[in-house]
Amino acid sequence: MYKRFVFIFYFLLIFMISGCGIKKFPYIPFFKSPPTVKKVEYKIKNGKLLLYWDKINNKKIKNYNVYMSKAPVGVQYCLTCDKNFNLMESIDPENFQHDTISVFVENLDNNFKYCYAVKVETKNNDEGKFSNKICFSWYYDKNIIKNVSVYPEDRSLLVSWKKGNITNIDFQGVNIYKKTDNDFELVANEPVKESYLIRNLKNGTKYTFYVAPTYYFNKTLIEGKFVKVVGIPEDLTPPELPKFFNGFYTNGGIFLKWSRSVSDDILGYDIIRKKEGEKRYKQINESIIKKEKFFDNKVEKGKVYYYKIRCIDKNFNPSDYSKPVKLIAE
Repeated sequence: MYKRFVFIFYFLLIFMISGCGIKKFPYIPFFKSPPTVKKVEYKIKNGKLLLYWDKINNKKIKNYNVYMSKAPVGVQYCLTCDKNFNLMESIDPENFQHDTISVFVENLDNNFKYCYAVKVETKNNDEGKFSNKICFSWYYDKNIIKNVSVYPEDRSLLVSWKKGNITNIDFQGVNIYKKTDNDFELVANEPVKESYLIRNLKNGTKYTFYVAPTYYFNKTLIEGKFVKVVGIPEDLTPPELPKFFNGFYTNGGIFLKWSRSVSDDILGYDIIRKKEGEKRYKQINESIIKKEKFFDNKVEKGKVYYYKIRCIDKNFNPSDYSKPVKLIAE
């Protein structure tokens, strides 16, 4: 018996030494176990679960096997015990050109707790140890926010929403994303009000935004499904009034003149008038006045008149009327 043991020992020793003399040491399953994924991470975005981890640089890897354990919230169950994990999906690393392996998980059940972990499987069908185990609670309801709308403003869009009647979550607010050519850009992170003004936009340009609720369910932060809204900012800012406005009586009428508005998109002006003793002003120009002057030939000599002026810009935004100017037809 002793001699047989010595023989086996020397045989293995010679086998290992001879392996060192070749370029590639022969694979011996009981000497080297499959590698282990160091860290699996997750995100919950757009009502979906995203699992991801760094790819291991090893040509002998055949699959990354994703395991899942689940149980209803409130039930005493060992989610993290190895025996309660079941194989969910096998992922071929050759399908990923970048350095990160990722997988979306959909159709999760409400009011359940989930745990996930990953094992590496080699081309010899050997499976390594579990990675770290990530666990969370899940609740999804598409009515968490409602009445999502967008309203145009000058170089801005006002996005508004209402919170739904959800009682078993801790509502945090919404995330707002702007659609770009190739991706989504986060423009607002969990605003808690029922509206948010997105600034620094171009008037007349069509913008697409996605609004997603964020909430805690059993200490898990969840981002619900996106709601798409589209809007076009409009120039709604009124132009500035002329700094000077006055007039005088001449040639049987009242000649009015004023300085040009400092706004650079002026289309023209309106003038309203009332005679002393009248209650209301009336517009006296039939069409928009293009120049900074106007002759009112429909006056009665010796009467007192009050005039007001306002500006109209190229988007037909009117300013307020100016303070009245008092003039006498004499």
